[in-house]
Amino acid sequence: GRTALLVRLRSGDRVRAAFCDQVQYETEAYANEFLARYCRGAPDARLALRVGVPADEILATADDVAPDMLAIGWPQTDDPTRGRVAREIVNRSRLPVLVVALAEQT
Repeated sequence: GRTALLVRLRSGDRVRAAFCDQVQYETEAYANEFLARYCRGAPDARLALRVGVPADEILATADDVAPDMLAIGWPQTDDPTRGRVAREIVNRSRLPVLVVALAEQT
């Protein structure tokens, strides 16, 4: 079978630090909710949570997973402050990259 690495980043997302004594359960619950919401129809999908520079972490995950291709979202704008991660992945990836136009968020 073929493997694709799907990436979803939103620049407006903020991570809030909170005390949790059972992080593994909270992380697993988030992963399950994310997969149920965004990866319906893909029962073998996995979610890798990484912290760091987005393009570096995405490309490192691609090295670990060894997918056949990467699929990334593009914000459909020529604003140079948007789509920076997508541009960097397209420029640095050794794999084919499928760029998917994202719908405008209202």
